[in-house]
Amino acid sequence: MKLSILIVTLLSTINIFANFNGLIESNEVIKDFAIEKTSSQQNKRRITGKVMDSGNVPIIGANIIEAGTTNGTVTDVDGNFTMEANGDGTLIISYIGYQDLKVNINNRSRINIVLQEDTQLLQEVVVTGVAKGTPREKLSFTVEKISDEVIMEVPGLNVASTLSGKMPGIKVFSTTGNPMDEPVIQLRGTTSFTGSDQPLIIIDGIVTSGVLKDINMEDVASIEVIKGSAAASFYGSKAAGGVVNIITKRGSSLEDGTSRVSIKSEIGANFIGFLPLRSTAHGHLVDANGNPTRGVLDEDQIWDNKYNMENDAFKDFFIPRVFNSTTAGLTSRSRDGDMNYYASIQYTHNPGVVRDLDGVKRNSFRINLDNKISNTVSLNMSNLYVRTINDRRSINFDDIYYSDPNANFFADNLDGTPFKVNPNIVSTRNNINPLYDVNNKIQRGTANRFLGSYGLRFMPAYWATFNANYSVDFFHYQDEDLTPKGRLLVNYPDGSTRHDGYVYKGSGNSFKHNMELSGLLTKAFGDLNSTLRLQYLYEDLKSEGLWGNGSKLAVSGMNNTSLELADPETRDHSSWGSRIVSNSYTAVGNLDYKGKYILDGLVRRDGASVIGDDNMWQTYYRISGAWNVTEDFEIPYFQMFKPRVSYGTAGILPAYGAKYETFSLSNGTLYGGAQLGNARLKPALSQELEVGLDMRILNKFDLTYNYSHKRNTDLPYVMTVSGVTGFQFQNINVGEFFVHSHEVSLNASLIQNKDWRWDATLTWDKLEEYVGELGRPDFFIGYAKIAAHEKYGNLYSSKFATSLDEVRTSTLIKPGQTAEDVFTINNYGYVVRKDLIGTRDEAKMSILDENGATSQKEFIGNMIPDFNVNLMNVLNYKNWMFYFTLSWQQGGVLYNNTKVYMSFAGRNAAFWDMSERSWDQKKSMTYANQHSRASFTEDASFLKMREMSLNYNVTRQQLSRLGINFINGIKCGVVGRNLFTLTNYSGPDPETRTVEGGTLIGSDTPKYPSDIRTITGTVTIEF
Repeated sequence: MKLSILIVTLLSTINIFANFNGLIESNEVIKDFAIEKTSSQQNKRRITGKVMDSGNVPIIGANIIEAGTTNGTVTDVDGNFTMEANGDGTLIISYIGYQDLKVNINNRSRINIVLQEDTQLLQEVVVTGVAKGTPREKLSFTVEKISDEVIMEVPGLNVASTLSGKMPGIKVFSTTGNPMDEPVIQLRGTTSFTGSDQPLIIIDGIVTSGVLKDINMEDVASIEVIKGSAAASFYGSKAAGGVVNIITKRGSSLEDGTSRVSIKSEIGANFIGFLPLRSTAHGHLVDANGNPTRGVLDEDQIWDNKYNMENDAFKDFFIPRVFNSTTAGLTSRSRDGDMNYYASIQYTHNPGVVRDLDGVKRNSFRINLDNKISNTVSLNMSNLYVRTINDRRSINFDDIYYSDPNANFFADNLDGTPFKVNPNIVSTRNNINPLYDVNNKIQRGTANRFLGSYGLRFMPAYWATFNANYSVDFFHYQDEDLTPKGRLLVNYPDGSTRHDGYVYKGSGNSFKHNMELSGLLTKAFGDLNSTLRLQYLYEDLKSEGLWGNGSKLAVSGMNNTSLELADPETRDHSSWGSRIVSNSYTAVGNLDYKGKYILDGLVRRDGASVIGDDNMWQTYYRISGAWNVTEDFEIPYFQMFKPRVSYGTAGILPAYGAKYETFSLSNGTLYGGAQLGNARLKPALSQELEVGLDMRILNKFDLTYNYSHKRNTDLPYVMTVSGVTGFQFQNINVGEFFVHSHEVSLNASLIQNKDWRWDATLTWDKLEEYVGELGRPDFFIGYAKIAAHEKYGNLYSSKFATSLDEVRTSTLIKPGQTAEDVFTINNYGYVVRKDLIGTRDEAKMSILDENGATSQKEFIGNMIPDFNVNLMNVLNYKNWMFYFTLSWQQGGVLYNNTKVYMSFAGRNAAFWDMSERSWDQKKSMTYANQHSRASFTEDASFLKMREMSLNYNVTRQQLSRLGINFINGIKCGVVGRNLFTLTNYSGPDPETRTVEGGTLIGSDTPKYPSDIRTITGTVTIEF
């Protein structure tokens, strides 16, 4: 029924536009015009062509009018146009930001047109969140864009790393450095105090399931980013976290009748950038050979006996590994310009930095094609197939951080097998040799993914375009694990007791398909340009999987992973499945008067199966406007001064199954309620007001300022319910969350002449986040306190006392005594007991609460940075290009959990290593082993060189002089990623974060280090 209403609305609107366009005339007018029309048609001819900018990039939506008439058309998404016009007439081509151009037809049937920019800075066209492709200077809200030039210079290892440092208001956090894992993308701050809502991912119009690591960056032409709901309303209930739209290459920028073949090879090495400082001293009794005695401490229990560092566990475990990637691409355009395509194939191997792990091997194949079937009908399609082989062998990084710093990982076991299972002497935690672990188990995974998009466009008139698109995103994985029977146990290195063996197999798939129907209507009423787009979208995501495992294997060895090996009594299995269906109806309109007054409006109606039945349908909207003041008033030195304002809403869908009643089930027996259902469950709602100012100064500088105020309400929360309900918990909507952001971006064309070109982009942003009404008592996520009307990201915990006033409630103070009688300040500035100072029992006192207990409510910092700055630089000299991206984060604290874990094991140098300290500064194990959380909370400010490259282009002319005529060009270069980080933070990476309970928190944990540096050489040959 609703689809029928949409179709009727479309047809009705066409009729209205047709009336305005003069297509329905009275009979008298038609009769009067018939003779003149017959005469003029004798010289009419069909004209095709293409409109491009000076860089051969197609211009979308350029107006082509036959001079002296109302006959005209607009270019399509590839810059192409077709129209009927008099052979001796004149065409007027215009587009905002470019100089108008008049072209005599001269009886030609094809005309290719190049428009020159009005200014020296290119005006980018965006397609995300708008009714049709729109120049950025005509937007009334913010859409950021990363151009192909930046992507080509240093293609990121993945889309997320490419985004990092390129625009204000975006943070990319690495949760690990494992090449299998994806970073977390955060746009304009946190969306909710529970959960880590990622942006919506769109690839060539395909609304995907959100995985970015499968995308070959060599295929990417541009990336557009919407950072808030003021612009993301177009995408409704899935877009409160923002939108990342990836647009891949299609070959539409080629000249007619040309083809290009390119081969690119990149090879180099990954290096570990930073590892935490270990103690190279111990407190154990030293034997005659200078080695520590297992289990026997020195009498003073001071860590000042140096290890014999013949071996270095860190250097043996983290080693440089070869990274390589090869891509072959074919781009072509037909002679008549009606068809273009792009195809590529790529192999990439990223092994990471850990010895003996294979990391990720990926093969991808893409083919994109656009074909104009007739003057009114065109077809487009995008296809991507990716096969990934993942080395899933997991590592408990405690095993490396806890190990003796001089542990010999390569020593043989008693049975002669390599990698001694327990090489430690001092460590009492029985940590396994990580090299024995990874070489004596199987954990591998294979994944296959297919992305396909197929579109049909019908353009019956230059003012009307209709689109039908169908897209699929299919993903299948298969995992298998084996711990072989007979594997040595760390507690029994003599092999007297061995592992019984374990086997696991699991597989699953997801199939997401979308159907989109839309109509785009454009009409000029004199100087007023209007656009209306109506859209229906159907989305269907089905996921399913199964797994089985077992232990006590029948045979040993590493070659068989069959579940049949397991003892039947130990076998277990399970399966799962889910389906989410969504429907949406969208109308978006735009009015543009002379390119100076811009008004935009949108309404979207969303329904999804995961929403509670009582609130199944939700409405989202946007209203925005802009005024280009310099079109009305001349402002010295300013070519554009455009204030704008936008207000919009978007949502966050509840998790699958959150609305249902669920019950606990074991061995086929139902034994109790688990989740209480909620028919009133709603998507979280994000409401954003964005105010901005776009300026162009001296035809060299583009300056943009944005202020955003976001209010997020009805946030998802899992609440414990009373036992009388028969259930344990319920998903509800609760609380409100505010984000204020300030963003500044300055793009500068500093030098542009025959030999030199220097462009730079400087960005700055600042966030303030706080909780409003909470709707429940305060609570903690990790060490972050979630409290009503308080800043988000505040960390609270215990602190060591540095003043006697902080321990006056101590129960150690007897009647008649004062704090001064019992305590004193030691030579490190901490409060200690007077009677224990200087002894091996000396210990720091914590700040106490009013009851004399250790206070856990001491403020230790906020994890939100004070501000972020990024600098992107592109410098060209003749055929040379030098590029870099530099990022600076000021402020924000991070809880260094890696340091905590190492301190527990006596491995952290800052707390334990006394070997280089004077006698009066040395403290015993009791003192060193105290761990206040405040002691491990550190300033996470940093300066990071994210990317750097130096490239040289050998031109076709240079090659021709060498007698090489079959090659169009060669590009050689050196690329560095994450080359250095300057910081006082003592953990592996100040930009890392940990996901706890689905929420991104300000904590670092022992894991695969994320500070990995890559240096590669690249060669690209184009034929």
